[in-house]
Amino acid sequence: MARLTIRIWVLIIFLVLALLMISPSFTKEVVIKSVERNSTAYIEGLRPGMIIKEINSNQIKTPEDYAQVLSEAFISENETRISI
Repeated sequence: MARLTIRIWVLIIFLVLALLMISPSFTKEVVIKSVERNSTAYIEGLRPGMIIKEINSNQIKTPEDYAQVLSEAFISENETRISI
């Protein structure tokens, strides 16, 4: 019977670790996951792991803020410049 409980605890530990691997970040910040080398963003200094805090003088605190600011920036059909 003791082996069964040890197996259950091992299973629970592995499940928790698997959840942490799937979603390692519990923050609500907008983090740059990847930037292609030789892209304009890379040349301008954006790197993976950087946190986006502001776009066009609008504070970014959540992914929803980020989506809203970008959708507002690209509403017009004109060329749009975004400063981060």
